[in-house]
Amino acid sequence: MSEISIAEAENYTFSVEIEELSNLIQTRIQNSALHSATPGRCSIHRVPEKFHKMTEPSQYKPQVISIGPFHRKDQSLKAMEDLKLFYAHHLLTRTAEKNIKEEVVATTSRPINLDSPGTLVKKPGWVTILDECIQSIKKKEPEIRDCYSEAIDLSSGEFVDMMVIDGLFIIEDFIRAFAGRSIDLLLLENQLPFFVLQCLFDHIALPDQFPKTVFLWMMVFHRLKFCLRMLPTEKNLVERAQPLPEECQDAKHLLDILCILLQPSPQSDKHVLEANLPSSSTWKIQKNIALLEKFNRGACASTNHEYEVHLIPRATDLKRAGVRFKRGSQKADSMSFKFSSDGIFEISPISIDDGTDTILRNIIAFEQLYSGRSDMSCYAVLMDCLINSVEDVEILRQVGIINNHLGCDEDVVNIFNKLCVDVFPDSRYNSTTHEVNKFYNQSWSTWKAMLKSEYFHNPWAIVSVFAAVLLILLTLTSTVTGILQVT
Repeated sequence: MSEISIAEAENYTFSVEIEELSNLIQTRIQNSALHSATPGRCSIHRVPEKFHKMTEPSQYKPQVISIGPFHRKDQSLKAMEDLKLFYAHHLLTRTAEKNIKEEVVATTSRPINLDSPGTLVKKPGWVTILDECIQSIKKKEPEIRDCYSEAIDLSSGEFVDMMVIDGLFIIEDFIRAFAGRSIDLLLLENQLPFFVLQCLFDHIALPDQFPKTVFLWMMVFHRLKFCLRMLPTEKNLVERAQPLPEECQDAKHLLDILCILLQPSPQSDKHVLEANLPSSSTWKIQKNIALLEKFNRGACASTNHEYEVHLIPRATDLKRAGVRFKRGSQKADSMSFKFSSDGIFEISPISIDDGTDTILRNIIAFEQLYSGRSDMSCYAVLMDCLINSVEDVEILRQVGIINNHLGCDEDVVNIFNKLCVDVFPDSRYNSTTHEVNKFYNQSWSTWKAMLKSEYFHNPWAIVSVFAAVLLILLTLTSTVTGILQVT
């Protein structure tokens, strides 16, 4: 009997431990940001640490200013906190002054506050506007928290404080530096949900000639203009400023807007078999669930032929095979590759400067982690195929496909060769790469290119070749004639 009792006791203890562990895991799962967030809303991710280590300093961490929660505690960025407060105060006071001058705000529309004896308390105008901003963001706090890929360890007050100050800073920064550039505001880990900026912007006074929605988009577009000049596109952003740009109306944050603006038009991707691709919402869920696997597996899904990516030889080898490179039209879509049957390879131009590596890396990280798009990932992989040496860069630079503002072609090689580690594109360019490889593998094209390069590269070389051929023919004729005479 005693042995049975001991066994039962051990089983009971074991069951209790299992139940406690189960409860602990359930709590962790339910508190997980990815579990609790609305599907598809979690759009601001931390980049895996191994990608941070690929560059020094990291191209994913802000160097000047922290926006949002991920780098809030970074001591090296604390110096900019006072600037945030200064910008926020300046924006609020300017709005309050405009409201007073134009008498657009009726006193009954503002909250009335009484002190304990019942005396009317009149707040400064900018404080009243600040209260409205806080109230608007407070109402959206759960929705805002859902946008981040991990639970944010801040109290409600701290979180709303951060959103309001950071959001007002960005708006004022946009107004002050209308066409300036700030790479830190486009880092994936340094984003605010775009609807936070829209919400705060509703409380800001603007010049009469600009409706609020138009002015906000104009500021955003002008701020992104330097990126779009740097990357393979020449779209006119000012003309695209609409009250609510259709292609950007669901943008998650500033980096997402940049990604959307860089997308090729649908007709330029006719070779992409959309029917074979998963739906956008399904893709996003798959990305979240398989996040760790996505960044650690060694190759694309080789068991699925639809996602097999075809690579091409480098630019030097293609040129030797007779391929002629050509800069794409200024009006062409960004990230465009076109190959014709006569061996002309037309590629959209790209300007390389100090910020290119950072922008490309963060766009690709966002595509791989969330967006379900692979436009920049595919472009970067194909450019990585073409560029393996300074000779490759020189070929593309000479025809205007690459505009190198770094001063050294080796730097361009390093950017593209280190950009695509563990990047998994789709098969959108497979028809183009198939045509390139087909042309390259034709022996006649290779021989023709070699003859042109070695023997027909200038008029004197052509004369020498014909003279040599003529001499051989004359010698052969003389030899044959001599043999016939002997016989």
